[in-house]
Amino acid sequence: MKMSLFVSLCCGVVFYSSAVQAACVQPPSCDELGFTADASKCEGSFLKCPWDLSKAACKEKEPETSMPILYGDGTVSKDIIPGKTPVGVVFDETNKLAVSLVNIKESHPLGSQEMEWATSSSCDVWGLVNCTYDYNDTTVDSCSTDGRLNTYQILANGSSCNGRPAASAVNRYKPTGCTHGLCGQNNWFLPSIKELSDIYKLKMQINASLALLSSFGAESLIDDYYWSSLERNNYEAWGLAMSDGERNYFDKNSQDHYVRAVVYYGEQKTAIPILYGDGTVSKNLISGKTPIGLVFDETNRLAMALTDVASDGSAADGAYVAWSNKNYDIPDLTNCKEESTLTTCSPDGRSNTDKILACGSGCGGTPAATAVNNYQPTGCTKDFCKKSKWFIPSMRDLVNICTLNSQMEISHMMLNNSLKFLRRNGINTSGISSLEYVSSNEESRGLVKTMLLHNRGMTNSYKTDGHMVRPVLAY
Repeated sequence: MKMSLFVSLCCGVVFYSSAVQAACVQPPSCDELGFTADASKCEGSFLKCPWDLSKAACKEKEPETSMPILYGDGTVSKDIIPGKTPVGVVFDETNKLAVSLVNIKESHPLGSQEMEWATSSSCDVWGLVNCTYDYNDTTVDSCSTDGRLNTYQILANGSSCNGRPAASAVNRYKPTGCTHGLCGQNNWFLPSIKELSDIYKLKMQINASLALLSSFGAESLIDDYYWSSLERNNYEAWGLAMSDGERNYFDKNSQDHYVRAVVYYGEQKTAIPILYGDGTVSKNLISGKTPIGLVFDETNRLAMALTDVASDGSAADGAYVAWSNKNYDIPDLTNCKEESTLTTCSPDGRSNTDKILACGSGCGGTPAATAVNNYQPTGCTKDFCKKSKWFIPSMRDLVNICTLNSQMEISHMMLNNSLKFLRRNGINTSGISSLEYVSSNEESRGLVKTMLLHNRGMTNSYKTDGHMVRPVLAY
């Protein structure tokens, strides 16, 4: 009995000693057990390593940029989101502005990165304010601060400058992965000095974000001059150095600088108010309502049709319609001869069109007036926009269409950009042609007043010739 107890005690000691030895064996590491992630970067539910709580088995969060990213689908986030393509870095959340990931090239994707502002040695952009400040005067930041508006002006005056490489390059730009209209062509622009200054102030953060986006082709801002959309005079335009924020001006056509595009990513609106078929007016695209016109004269409550019109009154793009089938002086319709009085001579297009229609077959037929009288756009649900309500615009109306707040060339760009915006959203529109548009004013028995809307060129044309016709109505 004693011997048995002794053997049992000995065996117990041996067993205890073996257990202690087993407990001292080096355990597997966190990495060997699969706890390889940084626990602070985990998202969702996850397990931590029992002997090193900083390690975990989890899916790590995607890296976060220091500045918000604009994606090609129009969304904005600081996260690098799998499946989405970045197209810009947001530098002004208040005004919804983002800068492109890359420097813009003159002939995308080939060509030099640095380029001229204009190809003419003397090119004063009509309607663009001359910011005549001295070198490095920060007051220039308050001059023409809207880069979009400035770029419209430059593009509209391109022919007078023999070319505008910088503005044209950004206007053509469409980044890879852009699936939303806001980042497509015609929406990117040359920043103003203020906007370039805002980019410069955040250069460190922007470049840090661009570095994280390098796999998408993003390039850091270069410590050199970038062109702005501001001009100083006929010969010089403003630029800003990303090295130290210096403002300086340079010859437009003899010095090359870098170009970085900026885009507005906020609520998409037309530049000009939309008239809807139920009489509603808004710059917003309203779901469930059909646009029928663009308002060009809010004082007189006038809107132009979204398309030109054919001789049968149907919507058309590029149709030619004669004003009259023979030379005839319309009774009671004033002959408008002096260019200086064209905006006040018989300015009521509705009254003029009624007089032309009343002449009818006695005048040998009135194709243009008959066409607009038969026009009725799709989506018109109220009497104000049905047949017999549309008319040929007067010269006053045509001037207002192409001047819009006395900014002639901006109006042309704004009209066409608004029409393109609606077209991208499935609305039938036709752009403003560079050909002559007919008015409801006659010059004489054989001539009618016409206008080139893209440059406000007033002309006299034969009534029997074909012209572009854009109906107008009062709402």
